[in-house]
Amino acid sequence: MMTEGWDFSAREEILAGLDSNIVTVIDWFVLEGGHHNEQVLGEENLDEAELGGIRYFIGEPTSDLDSGDVLEIAALVTEGSPLGSAALHACTGPAVAALGLTDEHLLVEFPAGESADMWVALRLRQAELDNPELLDSRMRALVALAGAATEALR
Repeated sequence: MMTEGWDFSAREEILAGLDSNIVTVIDWFVLEGGHHNEQVLGEENLDEAELGGIRYFIGEPTSDLDSGDVLEIAALVTEGSPLGSAALHACTGPAVAALGLTDEHLLVEFPAGESADMWVALRLRQAELDNPELLDSRMRALVALAGAATEALR
């Protein structure tokens, strides 16, 4: 069956081979009004979704293997900012702090290097992915934090 150039049986085959956790998170984004290009589903190491003008990357956690984390979602707040990491931190710090989020698995990151990037990352464990209410709560915290940081830079 083909619709607008897309083979739905091929999509089902791709979905069957994908990590069900990634599909769960992509479904959450889509149900919240986000966008995901299903034609590239599973073709890269990271899947990508967009919600509210922010790009989210979904893939393996960057934490150590003993952490229990099974998935990481990282929002790209800004890439290659001319402000530099310290200025980015100063600009976004009050907005981030105002949210009062104390989750140790929800992180604001300023990777070292020449490029001044800012990411907001959420690391999830299997129990959180298996519980729709808990997943929704964690994802909403991620989106709120990414949104607050993005808005602070405008």
